[in-house]
Amino acid sequence: MSYDLDVYLPRTPDARQLSGLILSIRGLASDSSAGSCSIPVVRGAKRLYCFTVDGPFRVEAEDVPHDVMAAVLGVSHVYYVMVEGSAEAGRPFARRFARRLAQEFGGAVLDRQADEVWTRGATRQVAEPSRVERADVVELNWYVSSVSLVADVGAEYVRLCRQLLPEALPRRYGEFEPLQHKLADTGDVGFASAWRAAGAMLFFSASPPCLGGALYAGARESTPHAVWKMSLEVHRRPLAEILWRDAFRRLFIALAENLHAFFASAEVTRGHIWNGRSMWSDGNSEWAVSPLRHDGWKGLPPYPVWWSWYGQPYLDLVHQQLASAYLAGTGLYHQWSDEPIDREALNTLPAKNLLRRRQDWISPDLLARILPGDSRVRPVPIERAVLIPDLWAR
Repeated sequence: MSYDLDVYLPRTPDARQLSGLILSIRGLASDSSAGSCSIPVVRGAKRLYCFTVDGPFRVEAEDVPHDVMAAVLGVSHVYYVMVEGSAEAGRPFARRFARRLAQEFGGAVLDRQADEVWTRGATRQVAEPSRVERADVVELNWYVSSVSLVADVGAEYVRLCRQLLPEALPRRYGEFEPLQHKLADTGDVGFASAWRAAGAMLFFSASPPCLGGALYAGARESTPHAVWKMSLEVHRRPLAEILWRDAFRRLFIALAENLHAFFASAEVTRGHIWNGRSMWSDGNSEWAVSPLRHDGWKGLPPYPVWWSWYGQPYLDLVHQQLASAYLAGTGLYHQWSDEPIDREALNTLPAKNLLRRRQDWISPDLLARILPGDSRVRPVPIERAVLIPDLWAR
């Protein structure tokens, strides 16, 4: 019976580095005649079989065990370290090598026999802004026609977060402050039940770099909306790192697809106040202009936002206009830059970067329009787009 260790990594060693790690453990050597994807490792002067290293193999985020996902950011590859047959003397050497490989390349070891995860330090920690510091936020929003909404949003949200981005899990949640429930106490089923029972909004706090979010209620909503919405707020600074951006992009697209969104966006707003635990805004903060109002959907946002995702029926209307967009899941994903970019920076991008000038980057008939007036009014008054497709046709 074999002894199996899986080593999950966000980056992989080259052949020379892998060989060096094997040789760094006293008494071990690799069989140089072996192929690059499967390396028998031997020990001692008699070159007795010790263990085998297979890999690296690409692995998708949804296939990474939840405990490993919670420990390592940006897992992309896995190595399989196996002590085959009855060579029990090789087990401590295999464990030592697997841990050294994980330590050197920022990964984790899953011991399949004990169902335990080992990692040297937390790779998902982020530096938060200082207390009482002005901070920027990335607000992710998903918009869904009520007739298309999946039956159990709460369960689907938790499932995707565990699979793709554990920091977005609803650590505490409830319909009003202070948030009454803890996910650690109620489990995933508790959050799903709370969403089904909510009468208006279900709010939640999350773990850094996430701040928290909100979901419109479901079937028991006291004032049903034709367009359903959920949001998630994130500190901007960590998204300068590609591994964090990739993780959030995967969740952004997966939620858009699995919730059957017709539009989703990620927008940077600046100058919010952070006290070390919560974020709030004042007259000096930048506010997003929401295209969803109490009287319904007003059209696409009136200005470009950092990320956007278009499902049907918008997909058919915009795909010819966004040359740099690409299909992602069942929709069309578009971004203006790699790192988060705010509204002012978007306004000053050279025309060549925008492909078209900013005011006509997409058909103006699809965009809500900001009405003239006092810019301090909240929410900012907007006028309905000239063209709003049938969002309620299945």
